[in-house]
Amino acid sequence: MIKVQTFYSFTKLSSEKLEDYKSRMVIWAEENGVRGLVILGEEGVNTTLSGSSEGLKSFIGLVQDMLGLPRLFIKHSESEKQIFKRFNVKIRDEIVTLKRPEFVPESTQNNHLSPADWHKAMQEENTVVLDTRNIYEVEIGKFKGAKDLEIDEFQEFPERIKSLDKDKTYLIYCTGGIRCEKAIFEMQDQGFENVYQLDGGILNYLEQFPDEDFEGECFVFDSRVAVDQKLQPSTTHSLC
Repeated sequence: MIKVQTFYSFTKLSSEKLEDYKSRMVIWAEENGVRGLVILGEEGVNTTLSGSSEGLKSFIGLVQDMLGLPRLFIKHSESEKQIFKRFNVKIRDEIVTLKRPEFVPESTQNNHLSPADWHKAMQEENTVVLDTRNIYEVEIGKFKGAKDLEIDEFQEFPERIKSLDKDKTYLIYCTGGIRCEKAIFEMQDQGFENVYQLDGGILNYLEQFPDEDFEGECFVFDSRVAVDQKLQPSTTHSLC
């Protein structure tokens, strides 16, 4: 069984060292039989990896030491076959593209809600559950009653929220949590005072609460296309 692990970390990295980091990761991935995608930038790292438990543990440990990363929140799933053809590192201005590079979290506690607290908050009055993902992701699965902004790219998010009622409380979510880390800054910058984000995103929620408030499957950016309520590769959706 192939293990799949995804994580992100906002941490300041030197632009002059990014190419060196990339070269080392390529070597370590080959040595440990790891495949996947790593996005590197001055603001941190965002990645989804696949391989054996031992290989992933070794690779992530090396990367964590090299980048000086704090304790990582890693989301786990698995697949019967490899979900990536190769290992690749991309260097970008933002590790999740909102076109607002100034929005970099300095803490992991900007109104984060655990999946259990998310359950409770969804039942409160005057609350809107807001999906920050792209329209094709929402079509595969979303939280009950969630509002779809119908965006094609995340960088459209700032414009789409301008017409929302600022007097309401918003619960925002995404796949693994990283988009919400920037989306909440954008909403706060536009004057939304009551915004909360699902810690670890849909993947963290399904790990703890399958077959409850999330309907359908969760889109993922690899050959699985989506994962079901048990975080297993979709049997409903496939690549064309």
